[in-house]
Amino acid sequence: MKRTSFALLFPLEDSSVQLLNTSKLAAGNLFSYGYTGAAYTAEVLWDVAGGTVMFVGLCSLPILAHTPVLISENGKTFPYCFPGKFNALQAPPLGRTAWEQTKDLRCPDLDSLSKSLRQVASCFSSQNTKESVAKAAKTLSSLKENPQAASCLSADERRALDQQWEQTTLQRASLSL
Repeated sequence: MKRTSFALLFPLEDSSVQLLNTSKLAAGNLFSYGYTGAAYTAEVLWDVAGGTVMFVGLCSLPILAHTPVLISENGKTFPYCFPGKFNALQAPPLGRTAWEQTKDLRCPDLDSLSKSLRQVASCFSSQNTKESVAKAAKTLSSLKENPQAASCLSADERRALDQQWEQTTLQRASLSL
């Protein structure tokens, strides 16, 4: 059985638009991963520097004095100067924040695919039968019910998809009566 490429079923406008979308996605991924990597690196450095400052600040005097200091906290005794809270100067979640901030840059442009699916759904809906409207709803739900795909649509295309979904749902309800 010969397989058909999904891209052939729903082609982009032309090859220059396809090249532009591919370039945008590649540059967006490169920036997103670079920025996120730099943020995680800064987070690790912050933790290392904070731990060093905390160690020097809390432990330098007892070490210099060669005095064994015992600290008791919640029934536990720690030698020297370790209070048991090594993450007191913990970095904010820089890496996770950077990853969330750049998620749109990692999205492919799915607007043309969404427009094609909406055209197919409109064709089904125009037949105005129970079966064809059910097919239209199933076609729209392939994008609507996929949160990753839906989040990669532009705001205008998301609104158009939502509007057509509502129309199809109403049409389906009216045919069921």
